[in-house]
Amino acid sequence: MQEQYNEYCSYLVGELTKLISINAEEFKILLDYFHCRNVSKGVTLWREGDHCDYIAFVASGRVMISKETELKGNPVVLGIYSTGSFIGALCILDNSGRAVT
Repeated sequence: MQEQYNEYCSYLVGELTKLISINAEEFKILLDYFHCRNVSKGVTLWREGDHCDYIAFVASGRVMISKETELKGNPVVLGIYSTGSFIGALCILDNSGRAVT
């Protein structure tokens, strides 16, 4: 199972590098910064206000982004992102906390 997971991660990282247009030498430098993670349905990647230390690339499936409202426990859905989407990048750019869950 782990071997299959590693092959899948290698494939995904290769696909990701096509999207961001880097050459093989640049890719080798960045490789240590890529981590594959399989997340089950319903798992929260981060919450509004959390420290921002990574962005995510949706390799498959969908991710819902939401924001708390004045009515606690009733967040508003801002978007649903699917395969090929980058999420969580804004806080990396300005070094702020997570703006959304």
